[in-house]
Amino acid sequence: MSERTQQLESLELSINEAKDAVELANSLERLYGNADFKKLITTGYFVNHAADTVAIRAKPAMQSEMLQRVSLEAISAIGHFREYLAVTAAKGAAAARCIESDEETRAAIYAEGE
Repeated sequence: MSERTQQLESLELSINEAKDAVELANSLERLYGNADFKKLITTGYFVNHAADTVAIRAKPAMQSEMLQRVSLEAISAIGHFREYLAVTAAKGAAAARCIESDEETRAAIYAEGE
């Protein structure tokens, strides 16, 4: 296999993977625009549930080591989920830039071959 063919195959793979990341980010963007998602996740889970979970930690009945650990893990889970969504959006934005760059490189390689 020639070097040119390898470069083109590598670019195609990169473009396809980037398109997948962009589509995932687009799906997330559609979710963020959905009123039910906002109500259930953005406000309900990330704000209200997080605040409730923090408040529960101060209750006298929740002072055992095990209950404190469980509530802290719940708070961490909220943060991890929110971070996953943020990383998904960031990867999509970066992938969109990569697609443009890879397509330009692919066009240049094709132009060299003519």
